[in-house]
Amino acid sequence: MTSGDRNKRKRNPKRISSLQERLVREKAAFEQLKRKPNKTPADNVELQRREQAVEHLQKKIKQKSEPHSRRGERH
Repeated sequence: MTSGDRNKRKRNPKRISSLQERLVREKAAFEQLKRKPNKTPADNVELQRREQAVEHLQKKIKQKSEPHSRRGERH
């Protein structure tokens, strides 16, 4: 008796598409701020925050869900 694909790690297509849209917006904002010629210290903080947001979204897009059931699996 097998559980089929119940315990495999999956990606939610709607979640991925919404994350990709957010990533496009964050990248655009990051690039626009990066091109600004005279950055203030506040701009540098915002630039760093935007860069971290882009990296975080890229990580979330690649990440798969947790398995639903671990019962019966031997490690």
